[in-house]
Amino acid sequence: MNDSRKKIGLSDLWIISAAFFFIFMGTGAFQQYLIPVLSEKLGRSALACSWILATLYLSFLFWRILCGYTLKWLGDYWSLVLSSTTYTFFAVCALFSNSYSFLIIAAIIWGWGAASMWISASTQILDSSAKTKYGTSSGIFYTSSLLGQAIGVFLLGWLAGRYGNNGMLIRVIFITLAGNCILLGVPNRHIQRESSTVFKVFGVLKSHKSKILAFIQFTASFGFGIVMSSFGDLIKGLYGVALIGIITQGFYMTRLVSSSFSGWLSDRFGRYNILIFGFLLSALGVALAIFVRTPWMLFISAATFGLQTGIVLVVVMAVIGDSAASQRRHLVFGAIYMWRDLGVAISILSGMYLNAYTKNYSAGFGVFAILFLICAVLVFNMRKYQDEEL
Repeated sequence: MNDSRKKIGLSDLWIISAAFFFIFMGTGAFQQYLIPVLSEKLGRSALACSWILATLYLSFLFWRILCGYTLKWLGDYWSLVLSSTTYTFFAVCALFSNSYSFLIIAAIIWGWGAASMWISASTQILDSSAKTKYGTSSGIFYTSSLLGQAIGVFLLGWLAGRYGNNGMLIRVIFITLAGNCILLGVPNRHIQRESSTVFKVFGVLKSHKSKILAFIQFTASFGFGIVMSSFGDLIKGLYGVALIGIITQGFYMTRLVSSSFSGWLSDRFGRYNILIFGFLLSALGVALAIFVRTPWMLFISAATFGLQTGIVLVVVMAVIGDSAASQRRHLVFGAIYMWRDLGVAISILSGMYLNAYTKNYSAGFGVFAILFLICAVLVFNMRKYQDEEL
């Protein structure tokens, strides 16, 4: 490949980023509304419907480990294209099905698609980028996805108010389909991948660096899980459903901003400095939500979650680019990112159960604040392992 083109990975980076923009403006953004919408549609409690969302992330976790097999069977191109259609499939199921069990199955299928799509896209973008641009390329990729989701959360709230939940879901399907179609144009590259086994995926976790990366991914994902579950439930109880989309925009807006700049900053000022800053700020944000619960303070608290989440998503992808050979990056993404999916699922369920049984949001938020502080300390100590290969 011509080096000038590789520096920005033109055909790969921009096509994949455009596709993810629409996919996450559609079904990706619907995740914020999944629990209240399905609770109303199915006549089930918010706690029961939180299991549908948690099932998605548990399936995501499972397939992070095993989708190396489907990647080898389908190849990079079809793995990326076909897996993206599971986002549309779930939206169709949410529109037409009133079966709780069927939607659990649809979430499991979506989990495979999400795992396969993210691993395929991330590896292809790193493969087409220069080493000095891993952070910048990762930032562009995640920014497009997060911009789509930020717009989508606002747009879907407006659509639900104007057309009802079913009218909103119809439009979610067509928006997501646009992203599926764009992915048909991604270059079909043939990269020699190391054969995948469960033992090889878990074998990645032998190094000190990989263990710390796994833990910070696990803990950082709590911010996203909190916003989609207990944080939204708190807002609903205090101010009603109408303010969920407005207040949680703090999360989506700052996640977008931090993803835009954190990769570029990490290329220049170091990966670990940026990660430490993000965790310290998110710990402060959770603490704010414990003591002050005005709409503006909750907006600011959500914003700190978003800042940290955007930083971790981008910078950890860049660290993997720095530390793993292209032949085994799919194994590393599976091993490290499965902990992120587990963290989202656990934070969704633990937050909702704590709220249900203690009637006290402060307990859960206090635990999360402490964990974020621990992550800042671990990243500081990770500097000594920065030359380890993954």
